[in-house]
Amino acid sequence: MRKKATAIILLLAITAASLSAYTDSFRTTNGNPKFQALITALKNEESESVVLPLYDEYTSSDLTTVERSRIEYHMARYYKDTGNKAKAEEHVSLEGLYFERIGDEATELERLVAEMDYSSALYYVNKELSVGMRNSSQTKALYAKYPDEFYVALTEAWRLLYTPPIAGGSTSKAIRLLHKIEQDREGISYLEESGLYCALGYAYAKRDDYDNATVYLNKAKTFYTNDPLVKETLEDIRKSSRRK
Repeated sequence: MRKKATAIILLLAITAASLSAYTDSFRTTNGNPKFQALITALKNEESESVVLPLYDEYTSSDLTTVERSRIEYHMARYYKDTGNKAKAEEHVSLEGLYFERIGDEATELERLVAEMDYSSALYYVNKELSVGMRNSSQTKALYAKYPDEFYVALTEAWRLLYTPPIAGGSTSKAIRLLHKIEQDREGISYLEESGLYCALGYAYAKRDDYDNATVYLNKAKTFYTNDPLVKETLEDIRKSSRRK
């Protein structure tokens, strides 16, 4: 009887694990060739002469309000990373307008992710502490509700990496979560997989484990060769290694 009960428990555990496999609800958007081309240009910090025609081509497509909000998030980060804060603020404002227009056609997940991304972009551009705290709370709540979404889980990992330990951040928890995603990444989109390796590289660099950090950052570079965070982290590793 005990063996039978154990077998049933194991079966239930396996079934639960299979039911909780990660999903990518944004795979369709991420797989759009026009979106991919624009994201590649943004991630590689191409010049405006390359980015703007791709932006115009993508945004002239038949997009949902959620998709329009989402691309403005990436545009705001691009301009902030390339030192044009005024342009970054313009795109954050556009993101906010699209977020406000999201209607009943959007799922709850899409609406909550758009809200989280909007506060994330606002904080990224202006660095207001209250906005950063709001974004952290939104991310934590969204992960509690949708823990099996690739994008949500990855964003939670970044929250754990960037939040001070006194406020609930934890590099160790982030690494465990990221490896869980890595082990169950079937169906993950190109964009999210690159983010996975970037996050793992950054996490190991925070622990001064430069060997593992370099492995994962180089994996991230195979997706986007000029990603600013990857470049910056690899440069920090080189500087730290020379000091030892």
